[in-house]
Amino acid sequence: MEIKRGSTSTAQPIGSIGTRRSGNPSQSVVAVLDVLDAQGEKSARADAPNKRITDRHTYRVRELTVEFIFPDGSYAQSNCPSRNISGSGIGILSDAFYYPNTPCRVHLVTLQNQRFVVNGRVARCRYLPGSAGLHEVGIRFERRIDVALFNRQGPRLRMLIGEADPIMQRLLKTLSRAVCREYLITQTVEEFVLALNAADFDVALFSKGLPPGNVLEEVVKVRSAGCATAIVAMSGEEDPVPVDDCYAAGCSAFVPKPLTKEGIAIMAQAAVRDPVISSASGLPGADTKLIDEFASGLEAHIREWEKCFAERNWAQLRNHMTCIALEANAASFEIIENAAQAVSAKLQGDVSAADMRPAFNELARLCHAARPVQCFEV
Repeated sequence: MEIKRGSTSTAQPIGSIGTRRSGNPSQSVVAVLDVLDAQGEKSARADAPNKRITDRHTYRVRELTVEFIFPDGSYAQSNCPSRNISGSGIGILSDAFYYPNTPCRVHLVTLQNQRFVVNGRVARCRYLPGSAGLHEVGIRFERRIDVALFNRQGPRLRMLIGEADPIMQRLLKTLSRAVCREYLITQTVEEFVLALNAADFDVALFSKGLPPGNVLEEVVKVRSAGCATAIVAMSGEEDPVPVDDCYAAGCSAFVPKPLTKEGIAIMAQAAVRDPVISSASGLPGADTKLIDEFASGLEAHIREWEKCFAERNWAQLRNHMTCIALEANAASFEIIENAAQAVSAKLQGDVSAADMRPAFNELARLCHAARPVQCFEV
């Protein structure tokens, strides 16, 4: 970890983490990080207070560039190993001590290997005993970031459950604990539909036998109204339903009963949205306004597509696919362009709604995950 300090025109090294330790410095730093993580897990089990506003997630970068800015205009540029990240801050290791409230700029690296700078301030800095001068530094960001850009385990789902059986309710709570941060259980079709229309859920899971009436008919209605939530059907031998009927009604996925961890994984895959970023983001001369307008308008597009799908208006849906493919190309969202073309290809021949739904679901999932450039810029 190299630290440089100087003015905006000059900078000179003042220390190196590797020279203060014996052995392999990288291994030493990893060992320190592992100990800190283990201590953090122990504190969490002991219900110790978490001072970070949002949940922390592992974020290991060997040399993360951080610029600390001082009142006299000088700065210290440090290539620090990072420990964890949250929506509101980041934890790093440093050879130097920095006073709380020191302004800084953190050069974050996304899962897609893109770099974005975020402004922040030192929230705390403490010496690690026995580390030969190593400090743990907590930095609070000036604005929230999207953790999903930096850790795939970061996002947790908000799930709506439609299930009347108490035993199945308990099973769902247990199996979905790893992927859900909160859930709401409804016990009738009416409660399920009201909740689906009233709140923003990542996924809505329902049992085909949910009383009273036919829940698939209600799925058709909410899709006709433009509902863009991932809807997953669940059915067992006691109340069998063809998978094609679920897809034709507008479901995003189907899981069989009895529910297993594999079924939960299928449900999560239908809803988890790894961020999709324009390939032009961060490039010099990129049309950021065009990218932002495209990404910000996708939710409205999805609602229109769902209406066309529910009404089986394939001609209009084909026109939508042609337009969105062209717009995605202009904004450098190639993955969305390819997904739209895949739906268009399905629409060329005689295709059933059930056959086309998986390709349509993938396009909708990618569009939900698209991020504007303004999410990253300082």
